[in-house]
Amino acid sequence: MTQQRRKSLRIPGYVYATPGSYFVTICANDRLPRFGNVTEDGLALSAAGEMLEAVWGELPQRFPDVSIDATIVMPDHVHGIIWITGSDDRAENSSLGKIIQAFKSLSTHHYMHGVRSLGWPAFPQKLWQTNYYEHVIRSDASLERHREYIAANPHRRWMKQGS
Repeated sequence: MTQQRRKSLRIPGYVYATPGSYFVTICANDRLPRFGNVTEDGLALSAAGEMLEAVWGELPQRFPDVSIDATIVMPDHVHGIIWITGSDDRAENSSLGKIIQAFKSLSTHHYMHGVRSLGWPAFPQKLWQTNYYEHVIRSDASLERHREYIAANPHRRWMKQGS
């Protein structure tokens, strides 16, 4: 039996280390809500969700030519805008794929520590879905729309669940 390859979601020929801004969504495997809850009062992160915020916020320490823009950790996914500035001599090392790979790896390591030491719920096989969604932001208007989308995400989630 041959294994099918997933269709790539990336733009053919685009270099994802190109300076600019990128909107990303990273989903928990099986979309299990491990990172918090959306309530009538807003978003309430679990300790695991707070850990994800910290790991995400520390990405510029690992990738000096990266900065973090609007971000939100939701119960089963993370949305964020990443800027690659290209201002560092190691810019070729800061591709979007490497940044997301580092986030997934570091957050999985910390989450596993939480499972062993803090009683966080275990996850079967892997914490994150294999892929991630990305959108190359090409205009100020698109950047603002994505920032607004991130800011409104908990409210949309609450309205979708019903009150």
